[in-house]
Amino acid sequence: MEGYVKLYRKSLDSSVFHSANLWKVWCYCLMRANHKANKILFEGKELILQSGQFITGRYEGSKTCNMKPSTFRDQLYKLKRLKSIDIKSDNKKSIITICNWGFFQGSKNLSDNKPTTTRHRQEWKKYNSKNEDEFKLTFEGVPSG
Repeated sequence: MEGYVKLYRKSLDSSVFHSANLWKVWCYCLMRANHKANKILFEGKELILQSGQFITGRYEGSKTCNMKPSTFRDQLYKLKRLKSIDIKSDNKKSIITICNWGFFQGSKNLSDNKPTTTRHRQEWKKYNSKNEDEFKLTFEGVPSG
């Protein structure tokens, strides 16, 4: 998987943050969720997962999060009770849906979604275009030689 997820600073004040296992499972969910709709093949059947959804099982999730399967499952159900996720399960899988995924992870709520380094480079170039060679040394690495 590639890409990134957004974490909000106000998460520091949440009950999820103050429980190490719960925070770990929450971050796992954020990082596993699709950022756009995706068709997958699961046990010979085509499934369409929407943005903010992913498939997991307690054994897979517990292995990744380095915890017992029962602990992983309990943390998922705590997140469900907190209305952070929704869970649709059968005997083979669980489809996890992050509640309000579009609001928290979508780019519509940001005024500037460029990576900080790109934004700083553009601003630096704008105000210091006469020092372009110095910019290359400072921000793009030391020239080989």
